[in-house]
Amino acid sequence: MKDAKLDSVASAVIAILAQCLIAAAIFIGLGFTETALITRALTALTPFLTFPIAFLVRSILEPRRIDSALRDEINLLRSPPHPSRFDDGLYQHGALVGIVTNPREITNDQIEFDAIEESDTLKRREAFFFRDKLLFLNVVVGYAGTQISTTITAEGPRSITRRAVMTGVRCHIIGTASTVARPHD
Repeated sequence: MKDAKLDSVASAVIAILAQCLIAAAIFIGLGFTETALITRALTALTPFLTFPIAFLVRSILEPRRIDSALRDEINLLRSPPHPSRFDDGLYQHGALVGIVTNPREITNDQIEFDAIEESDTLKRREAFFFRDKLLFLNVVVGYAGTQISTTITAEGPRSITRRAVMTGVRCHIIGTASTVARPHD
């Protein structure tokens, strides 16, 4: 029933031809007795009732399904799920757009990071969330496409590759999660 639709001329012609062939096969298959002519004719017309019956059933069931789906969507919009977030992550429109190192508040309205890594998707002219704070980028001292650093440990040398790194970052705190409506933070 899901595919019971006549959405183009070709599908309508094919549906009618198929119904005609089935009706002819039923009419011929029931035999040629004169007494059963009306029964043969009514039985042969049965395939032509498939679309009206399918659409009748669909018109009863489809509104219920649509209503249920819309109610689920409304409930989801009223109470969106709060996925767990990376504590040192920056988020724009609900997506992780950077990872900070060494965050520190320097004043009530300023926060500073030694670096923001993986910042290639961060839109610099838009606000973003860090933990419960809404921030706006003020100062970026440096930017490196890729930074590779090597440290010597007891196990031997270890290389760390960081991409899209902004260094010496200072941001202005423009709000908190509780003071800002954030439908798509």
